[in-house]
Amino acid sequence: MDFFAIADQKSGASSEELRTKVEKARKIQQERYAQEKGTNCNAQMTTELIQRYCVLDKDSLKLLRETSEKYGYSARVIHKLLRLARTSADLDGEEKIRQKDIEKVLTCRELDKSNSKMVVVK
Repeated sequence: MDFFAIADQKSGASSEELRTKVEKARKIQQERYAQEKGTNCNAQMTTELIQRYCVLDKDSLKLLRETSEKYGYSARVIHKLLRLARTSADLDGEEKIRQKDIEKVLTCRELDKSNSKMVVVK
């Protein structure tokens, strides 16, 4: 099979499936923060709310700490990563942040950093 035949094959979730997943995650967040004044989604979490709703298991915390030390992440970056990991877990309907959520956001962070250094040559 050539590249274009493979590229034409459908892979991953459909737009409708993604929409449903996002709507469920938003509902989870609205319910979670119903009693939190001024907060209705993960992006709005304060430091206090991050500490309450982004509790990590030992291995996930170790991974985040080691990566943070290696790349010199600030507290602000770590909080951003925790908000994103909380959202990743919500998208999967998970109550707790899993190590795979931490791995996912760390991978995205490194892709984001590497893309910011890319130069387009015409």
